[in-house]
Amino acid sequence: SSPYLCINDSLAKSITDEERNNADAPLRPDITAAEFVTDGLLLGLEKRVATLVTACANWAAASNPGTLWSTVTSDVWADIDTAVDAVVSRIGREPNVAIMGWPVWKALRNHPDLVDRVKYTRQTGRVEPEDLRSWFGFEKVLIGKAVENTAEEGAAVSMSFIWGKHFWVGYVTPSPALESPTALYTFRWGQRVVERFREDQAHTDILAAEWYTDEVICASDSGAGFFTAVA
Repeated sequence: SSPYLCINDSLAKSITDEERNNADAPLRPDITAAEFVTDGLLLGLEKRVATLVTACANWAAASNPGTLWSTVTSDVWADIDTAVDAVVSRIGREPNVAIMGWPVWKALRNHPDLVDRVKYTRQTGRVEPEDLRSWFGFEKVLIGKAVENTAEEGAAVSMSFIWGKHFWVGYVTPSPALESPTALYTFRWGQRVVERFREDQAHTDILAAEWYTDEVICASDSGAGFFTAVA
C-alpha cells in the first residue's frame, strides 16, 4: 500500500569518430560503451538497494552484535540464529536471503566458530557461502563486492564497499503478490532501453541506456540485520 515512483535513471557514453576509426573492430566501441552504461545502471541499482538494506532504522530487528565478528571470541552462530529467529517470529517464514559486505565475509570465513564445523569434512578446510546456506536454510547467500569512489571530483581516490560491514537476512518472496510478505520490491516501468544517436557537430556517437525504477521496503518485519558487524 506504500506509494512508489519509477524515476528515469540514465547513463550515456560518447564514442568519437577518431576512437571508432582507430578500433581494430568497428563495432567494438559500441559493445564496450553498451557494457559500460549497463554496468553503471546496475551499479546504481545495487547502491540504492544497499542503502535501504543497510539502514538500521528500516528494519524491526536490527542491532550491532554484542561482540564484533572480527573478534575470535564472538558467537557468530548464535548471532545469525537470533537474526533468523527475529524474522520467523514476526512473519512465520524463515529468511531465504542473506547479504553481507566483503569485510564481513572475510571475517566469517576465518572465524573459528565456523571453521571448526568444516575443517575435518573437506580437503580445503575452508568455509564457503554454501555452508551458510545449508546451515541456516538460506536459498541465497550474497556477498557484496561492489565498490565506489566516495571522494569529491578531482580529489584523491577513496574507495569503499557499497555494502559496508553489515550482515542482513530477510524473506524475499519468489512469487510477487500483494498477499505475500516480502522485504523489498524493485518496481519497474517498461524495459531497460539502450540506444545510439549522433551529434554531427561534435563528430561523436552517443550510446545511452535508461530505465524507470524504484526500490521500496515493503515489510520491515521481513528483515533483520547486524550493522557494523566487524571492525
